[in-house]
Amino acid sequence: MKGKYLLVVLLGALNFYCRAQYRCTFELFAPSLDPQGSVFITGGHPALGNWQADAIHMKNVGNNLWTYFIELDSPKSIEYKYTLGDWQHSIGNEAGAAVGNLTVMLSSSISVRDTVLYWTSEKPASQRKSTIIGDLRRHLNMEYDGLLPRNVSVWLPPDYEKKSKTKYSVIYMHDAQNLFDEATSSFGNEWRVDETLDSLIRIGSIPPMIVVGIDNTRDRSDDYSEGKKGQLYMQFIVKKLKPFIDKNYRTLKDRKNTFVGGSSMGGLISFMLLWEHNNVFSKAMCMSPAFKIQEINYVDNVAHKNKKRKMVAYFDNGGIGLEEDLQPGIDEMINTLRKKGYRNYKDFYFILDKTAKHSEGDWSNRFPEAIKLLSK
Repeated sequence: MKGKYLLVVLLGALNFYCRAQYRCTFELFAPSLDPQGSVFITGGHPALGNWQADAIHMKNVGNNLWTYFIELDSPKSIEYKYTLGDWQHSIGNEAGAAVGNLTVMLSSSISVRDTVLYWTSEKPASQRKSTIIGDLRRHLNMEYDGLLPRNVSVWLPPDYEKKSKTKYSVIYMHDAQNLFDEATSSFGNEWRVDETLDSLIRIGSIPPMIVVGIDNTRDRSDDYSEGKKGQLYMQFIVKKLKPFIDKNYRTLKDRKNTFVGGSSMGGLISFMLLWEHNNVFSKAMCMSPAFKIQEINYVDNVAHKNKKRKMVAYFDNGGIGLEEDLQPGIDEMINTLRKKGYRNYKDFYFILDKTAKHSEGDWSNRFPEAIKLLSK
């Protein structure tokens, strides 16, 4: 009995030691701030608050130094950022513009010391410079029972007004605040959908198309996932928004010319729309899709529905931070589709960029290739 007790103690100590190998202490030196002020850390992992700007209050240890530590049970690459409690005040450059996320690789017990000299102080959206290219029309506060009201933006291709008899394909995209305009983007970066499409259309790389951008709300996570809100959000698009767009714009209404796209949770709901409303959508762009992470597991849903749909899906992912956590779910989804007879480079595409992060900038970089593949 004594030997068994000793073994339990040793195993417990070994387990503690192994977990301690993946401890990271963050130290922030910010000489421009009030020495006794509050600073927060957030990042792409539950241990860092999953990008909630005021999730984790760092400990003030004096002399303009703040600290916080996390422990993980496995090695991980994590993106993170410091804020003053909201996304209008995060780490910036000398000009006051937001900078990219920081990254740390936890492969052992380490300390990271960052020096931040400048912080953003963003103007309200109404005072920021717009970066919109082309004809963008807004429909405000569209409502649907059970959902929060949201704005919808419609980007029209070049010569839409001149070619009055031409009808166009439509792609419905989520998180519209981040698609077209830096003035409305959440983190100071946008997808540049308008600039990209304007250029590709003008040089003939893709056919002209209409983009319908749907704003997110504070219920974004619920709207973009399985559950009651997700079902209502899909019904809003299929039963209200698409008929509205088809009535007010010159669209090709059939499923062959109706696409959907988004990133992260927006990538998940895009695939859900393709899968569950395949009579409406024929193609989906799913960037860094959250198919299986934490409580979400849409892979099983697809695996247990045997009927094959006629569809084309574009998947991609990066390799840093949260992208690492998403990859196993993407792999499982692709394997599930293959078992059902879907073929790579015909029914679906997968692009992996191991240097990319979970960010608007990286999705913007991959968007041209994605839209060209879906336009084939």
